[in-house]
Amino acid sequence: MNTKLAVLAVVVLAGGGCSSQSQVPLAASFPHTYQKTVKAAHHWQTIADDTASQAAGKLQQQSITSALRVAPSASNSAFNQAFREFLTTGLVNKGVPVTTEDYAPAEITVDIQVVRQASSRYAVAPGTFTMLTAGVWVLHNAATQWSNLSVAGGLLGAAITTDILNAKDANPIGHSPTHTELIVTTSVTNKGQYVMRRSDVYYIEDVDGSLYRQAKEWKVVG
Repeated sequence: MNTKLAVLAVVVLAGGGCSSQSQVPLAASFPHTYQKTVKAAHHWQTIADDTASQAAGKLQQQSITSALRVAPSASNSAFNQAFREFLTTGLVNKGVPVTTEDYAPAEITVDIQVVRQASSRYAVAPGTFTMLTAGVWVLHNAATQWSNLSVAGGLLGAAITTDILNAKDANPIGHSPTHTELIVTTSVTNKGQYVMRRSDVYYIEDVDGSLYRQAKEWKVVG
């Protein structure tokens, strides 16, 4: 009994001593969510087609009818090269005039960045998620959507519920977590002014990172 009292006294004293110190916020994680990853070239086509739809809508909204130039890929990665072709096809199929000239007043450019997280657990702040296909999820306008957590959570929950009910691979245990993200920034300019700019975030498999990075160029000497 004396031992228990002694321990209790130590705990009380320790707590009293800590109360006078400045406290920092406790770390907390976001609620668990289910996020699909990009795993096939068809998914690249789906992303490009979605980008083309967004660009076509913005051009129509701004009443821009001049031919659009698809800027050359800044990287020679497999994704960049294929994405530019898919994007051009998507724009043409949606009735957007696309020029092959080296210069045009209106231009669309795509920049990508591969981000590798070292943490063992992966979490992102929820935003506005859109289901492009059963295998691709995208966080639209990531840079501006962090504040709308409650609305985004409801939208994400509804989309995920539908996907889980229809997908054969809905069991999360069967999918290993990925630490790699792909950030795709699309810009449409007209006469040097931005008409549209969006940043989308996708999940990609860790082992597929090389498909999105600049490929090495070998030079023959001698």
